[in-house]
Amino acid sequence: MATIFDREIAIRNPQQIDMEKVWHALRGSPNGLRQKGLMVAVHNDYRLDGQTKTFWLMTWDTGQRDSFGRQIIRSFKGEGATDAEALDQIRAEFAAVTDNHKHAPLCPANHFHGARAPTGPCTCGAVQLGVFMHGARENDHG
Repeated sequence: MATIFDREIAIRNPQQIDMEKVWHALRGSPNGLRQKGLMVAVHNDYRLDGQTKTFWLMTWDTGQRDSFGRQIIRSFKGEGATDAEALDQIRAEFAAVTDNHKHAPLCPANHFHGARAPTGPCTCGAVQLGVFMHGARENDHG
């Protein structure tokens, strides 16, 4: 028996798109990271002890130069059972390096100091209000 909730879902999602599959496909793609300036250096799928694994290594030009005038390039590594799992590790590490705002605990942009990947843009106002971590400044990207 269909409920009012089922009818509401059918109205909002008439093509019956499996949103979990869409979300997983987006997480398993490096395109969002590429848009932020990261480049894929290595992507490798392999088996270890009979289990499928994937490895990603991405690089990012920080826009800074060392004392010899050379570009400073940072690398970010992710490894896991799926592309989404490995790329989430890179998203979390990249956010910890580039985002020095103090987000509210439930804010989608909160990455808990690189412990998890952000799940969306800032909704708590930290970016709009310029609220930074203790001792951090704007454009202070370690």
